[in-house]
Amino acid sequence: MRKVLLSGITTAALLALAPLFASAHAIGQVYNLPVPLKYYLLGAGATVAVSFVLIGFFLNKAPAQQLWQKTVSLPWLRPVIAVLQIIAVLVLFLAVLAGMFGADDPLRNFTPLFFWVYFLIGVGILHLLIGNLWDAVLNPWKRIAAWLGFNPEKKISGLVSPVLLYGLFWLELVAIAPFLPHILGTALAGYTVLNVIAAIYFENWFRDAELFSVLYGFIGKIAFFRISADGRALVISKPSDEIAVAAPNYLLLFAVMLLAGTSFDSFKETRIWLTLAAALHGFAHYHLFESIVLLLFPIPFLAGYLLAVWLMRFLVQTELHFGELARRFSWSLVPIAFGYTLAHNFSLMIVSIPQFSAVLSDPLGLGWNLFHTAQNYGGTIVLSAKLVWFFEIGFVILAHIIGVLFAHLIALRTFNAPADAAKSQYPMVILMVGYTIFTLWLLSLPLVIGG
Repeated sequence: MRKVLLSGITTAALLALAPLFASAHAIGQVYNLPVPLKYYLLGAGATVAVSFVLIGFFLNKAPAQQLWQKTVSLPWLRPVIAVLQIIAVLVLFLAVLAGMFGADDPLRNFTPLFFWVYFLIGVGILHLLIGNLWDAVLNPWKRIAAWLGFNPEKKISGLVSPVLLYGLFWLELVAIAPFLPHILGTALAGYTVLNVIAAIYFENWFRDAELFSVLYGFIGKIAFFRISADGRALVISKPSDEIAVAAPNYLLLFAVMLLAGTSFDSFKETRIWLTLAAALHGFAHYHLFESIVLLLFPIPFLAGYLLAVWLMRFLVQTELHFGELARRFSWSLVPIAFGYTLAHNFSLMIVSIPQFSAVLSDPLGLGWNLFHTAQNYGGTIVLSAKLVWFFEIGFVILAHIIGVLFAHLIALRTFNAPADAAKSQYPMVILMVGYTIFTLWLLSLPLVIGG
């Protein structure tokens, strides 16, 4: 989850990437907005609000209760899945070995760039297409557990998953030098051991608790395609069918933690935080302070969401319990959480393509040139701050519009009368507009001036 210098980057500037991995997502170029920032924020909020009106006008009937799906048989799919599962396990071992024993330079080592960018964000993007790709194909820890033949009967609480997500954000935003290969390699090795031990004891570990299973399964709710249980077909279904039932409590906490962690990452680039950090320079327990702030950061997001649900229940006068409504509408946070994460990290995925092609040829930093791309070391794709800003605006607005759509579909399934469904969404659209404005304001601070 790293944003690097996006304009005017030279080879020398790219060599300065390492400290940026540790500290922030600095852009390195200030973009002077043609109009004041407040007009962009108000325009984005208005766009989300107008989308609510249009969605309510054109979508005023509850989706059919009978779930629709189509299955496309693919005889070649199972052998492809088997090969990809082996490759996923080999990539995991490569990441661990490269991190622990490869070059110390994070720019010449496969593991940091692979994990923080192309694994976390890239695999998430793939789940916008195939919703269960991680569970069915790519999860190396699940494959290792299957090979070892564990057959546990105990169950573990899904509340472990938001705790693990907090740990991931802590490693990224609080820990000292998480970009260093040996630190990351050791962390991956430790997480592999954790997965094997958990798989021995808990039959639902890879469904309800393992961090990346929950994360990618969460994102996959947006997808139209899934791999069938027997691995022989591709199942086509509507995302609205995937959100037809209430989410478990832990997924609401997981979504809020995902929103809050990414927001905290952006907040650490603001003058407010930098001023506070400067004042606390030399404070012996500074990292403890950061850890506590990160832990508390989800509270405003959760409070805002729960307030919107409470107002919804008050407006509609439904007999459904408050907790039931909160769990049902938590699916509307899926596109928002991932959309913000994508907006926050999209730029690095693009600019680092040449660098990643170089470390693929020489993953251990030993001077190899396996794919004849090692000469791309130090290369980058230049993106202007203006282009990055408009990409971020687009991702955030689109994510919130899809969130409004999800919330409206859920409301139509939840309340009998279309009028009640529309009325219930007044607090939700205010919440979405507020999230949009706040998100873009945070994203803009290290990038733009004006207004």
